[in-house]
Amino acid sequence: MNLSTDPLTGIYNRLYFSKKFEEEIERAKRMKRPLSFVIFDLDDFKKINDTYGHVAGDIVLKGFAKAVSSSVRSLDTFARIGGEEFGLILPETDVKTAVQVVNRIKEKFKNVYIPEIGKRVKITFSAGVAGYREGDNMDDLFHRADVALYRAKENGKDRVEVEEE
Repeated sequence: MNLSTDPLTGIYNRLYFSKKFEEEIERAKRMKRPLSFVIFDLDDFKKINDTYGHVAGDIVLKGFAKAVSSSVRSLDTFARIGGEEFGLILPETDVKTAVQVVNRIKEKFKNVYIPEIGKRVKITFSAGVAGYREGDNMDDLFHRADVALYRAKENGKDRVEVEEE
């Protein structure tokens, strides 16, 4: 058993993600290079589980993980950090570019339907983006991205929001 991966999606788990996040923050600090963090949350995921069942929910989670994994670079770190929450660490990436990455993922994912459940279900996600600032630790960056994610949810879901200055 691999202790660094999520057994359902096959991507990194929160434990590995946290360790890698700390390393990337230290590297950004030392090298004075940009670093961005994105937190994703699948919109109305509970409704998918309640309507189609947990097997369908698992299929959606796997599909999302696959869509994002195939859209990011090998130096990026993508992980499942909660039930339907995912995190993405983007080294050498400023916030503007991080938003472009998320929008590319959105384009790729918006037309993905899950035929295994016998219905065409459109899945959307909301995302919050934050960039490393001098003196930040993991909690600071995570908090700012999380606040942006909640703003995306409040502003209608299926959108990307950026940390406030």
